[in-house]
Amino acid sequence: MESTGVSGKILVFGMFSLILIFAGCTGQNPAGAPQISVVDMNYSAGGMRISAERCQPANATADTPAVVLTGGDGVDVKKLRPVCEEFARQGFVALAHDNVNNGSVEQNVQAVVGGIDELTQERAQRKVALWAHSAGTIFSAFAAFMRPAQVSAFVETSGHMQIPICDTPNGVRDEDCLAYWSEFPAPILIVHGLNDTVVDPSFAQAFNARLERMGKAHQMRLVDGKGHEFMMDRPDVVRQEVEFLKNNSGGA
Repeated sequence: MESTGVSGKILVFGMFSLILIFAGCTGQNPAGAPQISVVDMNYSAGGMRISAERCQPANATADTPAVVLTGGDGVDVKKLRPVCEEFARQGFVALAHDNVNNGSVEQNVQAVVGGIDELTQERAQRKVALWAHSAGTIFSAFAAFMRPAQVSAFVETSGHMQIPICDTPNGVRDEDCLAYWSEFPAPILIVHGLNDTVVDPSFAQAFNARLERMGKAHQMRLVDGKGHEFMMDRPDVVRQEVEFLKNNSGGA
């Protein structure tokens, strides 16, 4: 993966155009829930076609807050759909996209950045939050460095953030680092199940400690008795994440 650091050294990826193909459908809502719409779509990012779904409130406008949803290895929009629909019910325009099967980190980062660009086409000043699960947290973290002016907040769920984004203790910089947590452009919420057997909760605790040392705005929520993918069908967890986004990004 071609890379340089932050502050003159940032990941370098190719330019990518976005081509949208819409096929509308109506989201299924529980009785009394806000009306939402779910649109099947795809866009072009870095020479790839990315399948996605856009979930949004029926009365969404260009000023409605937005979030890009990114899953881990092999996760597609079908699996992300419950999260996508719940964010829409909570007042967000949510774009969930397929993971690039057998793709490189660079390709998956491009897919996230393409989602950000899609949501900012309507209004260039719109801030977009990032929500990611498992390996998707790696892709979204690097995407945030590529679009710092557009990213408002980052929710990382069941993540394994032992990745080449470094600290800057005592101002010392390492040329082998691709980026630095001290320069991450948005507040971070860490969400992790205490019974996660895929990514141990110690990863979340270590990441929390790193952010603490860096003085970065962040929160951590460890959920008792829950495993790796519990938030995929838990609207109550999504609502807690929405509260964080509203408090940190001026959401609805």
